[in-house]
Amino acid sequence: MENGRSPAFAIISTIGPELLFNLVTTSEAAEGRHGWLLDSVNEEEGRLAVLTRDFIWVLGNRGIERLSQASVDERCRLSPELAGIYGFFGGRGVGSRRDRHFFLTTDTHMGRTAARALSVFLRRQGMYVDLFVPRRFTPRLPDGFGAGMKEIARWCQDTFPKLRQQGYQLVFNLNGGPEALTSYLGRIASLYEAATAPIVTHYL
Repeated sequence: MENGRSPAFAIISTIGPELLFNLVTTSEAAEGRHGWLLDSVNEEEGRLAVLTRDFIWVLGNRGIERLSQASVDERCRLSPELAGIYGFFGGRGVGSRRDRHFFLTTDTHMGRTAARALSVFLRRQGMYVDLFVPRRFTPRLPDGFGAGMKEIARWCQDTFPKLRQQGYQLVFNLNGGPEALTSYLGRIASLYEAATAPIVTHYL
C-alpha cells in the first residue's frame, strides 16, 4: 500500500460456459435444450443451427438481467468466475474503480456469449473490462487451439510487465474455461508470483 491507498489489481479471468448452463430452466431442460448446449460447447457461432444459436443468445441476455438483480450468493452460484472474483475480494464486491478486469475465453458462441454477459454485468458495476479471444481458439480445432495458446502467451508477455510497471498487482481467476488454458495460466501466475482467486469447485 502506497500513500495510504490500497493496491490496484489486474484480475485475469478465464471464462467458460458454466453461466449459460446454470441459466437453463427446468422446462427448457425437459425439452432437451441442455443437450443443445453440451453439443455446442466447442462450436463457433456460424456452425450452429439457428435455434441453438438463438437460444444461447437468449441465455446470455437472461444472464445479464439475472446477475444484475441477484444477490451475491446467487451470482456466485450462477457463475464460478464471479465466485472467484467475489472470493478474492472477501465477498465485499468485484473490485474498485482503479482495478482492471481481463477476460480470456474461447472463440466459440458459448464462450463469447458468457464473456459478454459477465462483461456487461461488471461494467454496470463501474468496472473496466477487456476481452481477449484468439481467433479459432477452440478445442474443436487442434491447430487453432495451439495457435491460440501461443497468441495468449504473447499477450501475457506484452501485457503483464506493463501492468506491473503501472503498479497493478496481478490476480489470476482460473475458475472457468478449458483445462489447458487454466493450467497454462496457473503456471504463468507462479512465474509472476501473482495472487490467485479462490478455486470454488463447490459452485461448478
